Amino acid sequence: MPLFVFVLAYLVRLRDGTYAVRSPDYPGCEGRDPEPWPAREHFRRAISDRIHEMIEQSEVPVLYRSHYEIKPIFLSHCKTEIPAPDRLPNTYDYGVIEHVALSPEGAERLTAMLAAPSRRLLPTNALLLEANEIVSPDEPRFKAHQRALKAPTVIGSTVTLSG
Repeated sequence: MPLFVFVLAYLVRLRDGTYAVRSPDYPGCEGRDPEPWPAREHFRRAISDRIHEMIEQSEVPVLYRSHYEIKPIFLSHCKTEIPAPDRLPNTYDYGVIEHVALSPEGAERLTAMLAAPSRRLLPTNALLLEANEIVSPDEPRFKAHQRALKAPTVIGSTVTLSG
């Protein structure tokens, strides 16, 4: 049975009239279509492939276990526009939450990676999100999380993704 996790992304209207779904957490991963919903479906397929590749290469992807983890930051996510030189002028990005199905093997491998002691060490000025993701202060999402939560620099705890 697959494990469903979530990714934050943006739906952007492009100059050529199509829609693109992109995430700054996964540069180069995009879904594009003349209609918004199929663009999101294309993105989900692309992001699923990328996340499975990352897990196979022992890289920890940026993921959220539930909408509850996203809720505190989603408003600031929606207020942020990503750099998109191909954006149609006078349009705005829409923040979206996309689901990804991890295979049982991928979920097990990710859980093992997150449990590794080296993954628990934080730089003193980093932000630890609920999805066990470390965001450095030079990333735009760091400031967005700080504003959204109005919390101390380090929040959250180590999470395992198994049931």
